[in-house]
Amino acid sequence: DSLWFEEALLRATSFENPAHVSSNSWGESASWDVYSVTSELADTAVRGGYNFQPVNVVTISHNQNMTTTAPGTGKNVITVGAVKDGNSPSSTLVWNSY
Repeated sequence: DSLWFEEALLRATSFENPAHVSSNSWGESASWDVYSVTSELADTAVRGGYNFQPVNVVTISHNQNMTTTAPGTGKNVITVGAVKDGNSPSSTLVWNSY
């Protein structure tokens, strides 16, 4: 359910207290490499679709295997991930286990 994310974006872009950055350290566990509803919501926020206030959306890649989850699959969001050394691209990263 993405209603809570949309509500958070509406509050973040309110005229009373507009945010310039929305930092998100979560990802959908069932949306690997998929452009989902939350990806679309994040893209809408970046373009100023909530209260006519654009906001930069920063989210995690999810660092699971070689995939990215929504909202990190958004076209206009800043998705942050990590890589190891490239020698074992399919192994889970150590810091992902914490």
